[in-house]
Amino acid sequence: MLLQSINNPDVLNAVILLAPMIVLGALLFVRPAKYFERVGMMLGFLLCVPMILLMNVLAEYLGWWKYAATANSYYNIPIEVILGWACFWGALLPYLFKQNKVLVAFFVALMIDLIYMPYMTGLFVLGEYWLIGEIAVLVTCLLPSLIIYQLTATRKKVLLRGGIQSYIWGTWIVFLIPSLILTYEHKSIFDIFSMNALRVLIFLIGMGSSMLIGYLAVVQLAKVGLGTPIPFDSAQKLVRTGIYQHVANPLQISTALMFICMALLYKSWMMLCPLIALILYTEIFVRWHHSVDIEQRFGEAWFEYRKQVRNWLPKW
Repeated sequence: MLLQSINNPDVLNAVILLAPMIVLGALLFVRPAKYFERVGMMLGFLLCVPMILLMNVLAEYLGWWKYAATANSYYNIPIEVILGWACFWGALLPYLFKQNKVLVAFFVALMIDLIYMPYMTGLFVLGEYWLIGEIAVLVTCLLPSLIIYQLTATRKKVLLRGGIQSYIWGTWIVFLIPSLILTYEHKSIFDIFSMNALRVLIFLIGMGSSMLIGYLAVVQLAKVGLGTPIPFDSAQKLVRTGIYQHVANPLQISTALMFICMALLYKSWMMLCPLIALILYTEIFVRWHHSVDIEQRFGEAWFEYRKQVRNWLPKW
């Protein structure tokens, strides 16, 4: 009876979801995290959610492993596994081994999976080359989350921090959010592989141009402003050079153009809903954030800068 309960996919999914959250909560109660440690854990979690989903879809396609059917699945991957795994790798392990012990955390995660995965037959079936998939998932999900946590908690390498943050946001824009919308429309984000080559090429050119705008903004924020795109790790100096001398919201423009490219590629008007949310976020929250933070820190220099540039329409 015990083995049956252990191999019950619903029980295993619940354990995978709840165990990391309970352990992390207890750890934070005993050893409260500092501000930038909490930001690092948040970024690690946000990185892991789309990447764990994507790598598990790839694992099923390549035959590394396949999950048992459950009621709460997305692309045949249990939602509890995605969230629990993201909490474990994105927040718990980075904070547990926060003293620059990246390799130790990596090894611990590897050992845990090597020991327990072969016995979770009720959750998934392992393929012949599942160890290759295990290493691939560790390298693409766990390792970047450990790195972004360490960089954020220690406030080091601002340009690399900004780059990884952009990568995290990119996985949500290009994969997770569109995949949710397309699933609602009874489509698949992987339909791109069966589309006309010219159509995909035009899409890639548009996405590349949109990403270039964001890249130029991130570089200026890091090199000149000594900060990153997110308000929790914002610029320490006012940035008025590079792309910021032409427009005040290059990051928002970059994101908006990416959503438009996705909408045109998949012929999905629903894909414009995140664009509307982005505009509302910018015009409400960002304006409020400027009034309570940037105006207070930069004073007259900020007001003078805003007289010279607009939010959305560049001034050449």
